[in-house]
Amino acid sequence: MKAWAGAGADLVLGGHIHLPYVSDVCALVQEAPRTMYCVQAGTALSHRVRHGSPNSVNIIRWSPPANGDARHCSVERWDYDLADSAFELTHPYALNLAE
Repeated sequence: MKAWAGAGADLVLGGHIHLPYVSDVCALVQEAPRTMYCVQAGTALSHRVRHGSPNSVNIIRWSPPANGDARHCSVERWDYDLADSAFELTHPYALNLAE
């Protein structure tokens, strides 16, 4: 984690564990040199969901900062709602990225 943060990574993406979450790595790793987030995807289409989490997908939105604005991105977690037969936005995250 320290090496990735030191190399300039903002997000570390994963999904093999089928458990959706967003975590601030700096809060977990001592002496992390910069802000970095772990964005873990859930299970999009199969039945291998975990811990009662429904099928879900993440959408990451980023655009270059303008006029000296701070760097940021958003992660949207969309969970599948069986009653509506559709994915619905359930967990929006606004992430402040390192300068």
